[in-house]
Amino acid sequence: MGLVLGEVRTLYSTGVRPVILIDATSLRSSAGLRGIGRYVFDLLQGLAGLRARWSLTMELQALARFHPSAGLAISSDLAAVAEEGMAARASLGGSLPYLRRWLLAPLIARHRVSLLHLPASFGTPVGLSVPRVNTCHDLIPLQRPREYLSLSSGGRPARWLTDLRRYRGASRVIAISERTRRDLVKLLSVPDHRIDVVHNGIDLERYQGSSGGEQALLARLGVRAPYALFVGYVEPRKNLAVALAALSRARRQIPLELVVAGAQDATSLRALRSMAETYGVQGAVRTLGFVEDKDLPMLYRGAVALLFLSEIEGFGLPVRRRWPLDVLFWWRVTVLVTRWLATQGSSWMLGMRQELQRPWFG
Repeated sequence: MGLVLGEVRTLYSTGVRPVILIDATSLRSSAGLRGIGRYVFDLLQGLAGLRARWSLTMELQALARFHPSAGLAISSDLAAVAEEGMAARASLGGSLPYLRRWLLAPLIARHRVSLLHLPASFGTPVGLSVPRVNTCHDLIPLQRPREYLSLSSGGRPARWLTDLRRYRGASRVIAISERTRRDLVKLLSVPDHRIDVVHNGIDLERYQGSSGGEQALLARLGVRAPYALFVGYVEPRKNLAVALAALSRARRQIPLELVVAGAQDATSLRALRSMAETYGVQGAVRTLGFVEDKDLPMLYRGAVALLFLSEIEGFGLPVRRRWPLDVLFWWRVTVLVTRWLATQGSSWMLGMRQELQRPWFG
């Protein structure tokens, strides 16, 4: 982000502070319940905490919401917009991309805006009169069209054209990983010199130490130890079938449960239920739905393992969040997952039992 803002200072060196508008409206869509929502929230909070470093050379504002007749609701209090948006997450349903695409550009034209940053690229405005910066989290729908794109919506060709306009049409693109940068260059021919790789950050203080409230939280959520934890939306690339197959073997001698944390919909819940029934573990899978941020660290701490078996990701926040909590955790996960992949599960049950019996486990 620093490179992008540096260019803005160069482009708008007229003696007047450039105004950077950050679109935070995605917090109010279903994205607010998932990783993109966390990204937007943390971006606003982080920039608010660094105000002293940018306030003399530029003005950062956040777009909280907009309406065709009422116009834009813009605020310089980035932290307040983040909190307000998170409290109203998923309140807009599926209409936001269409509203942003067709209504945002003429509304922005009425304000003194030097540059628009879209932390979530769906609904990229058409006919924008100012430069824009798009954050690209991944291009997975282009890489796995059968799972994400329907023929009725135009399939992969239509999505390719959409992503082409989003990212090749942007003044700069923020890629959250080297993998995403390579995909932008390979799949969309975005010029490499217009891409800045800015990795997702983690608030380490939230995921270190112990608050002492783990047992009370687990009781409130109806979670029983020992449990393995999956955080995210259930979809084919997350590879939950492997986890459920391993769970079936482990439960022959260990009363292990799988806890699924994250907002789901009817499609994902139906898929999870079908997979669980296939492996006979439907009674050992606990779905929590969306888990509040304050509860996530304790949920991570109580898990015997974090299951992150994705076949493809743009980044991978669940792993990064768990990292600070327990160095020994990584040794355990490496042993267990390696055993499963190497033997197709024949050693999973034995490995899990051995890890649970270690005196430093907890």
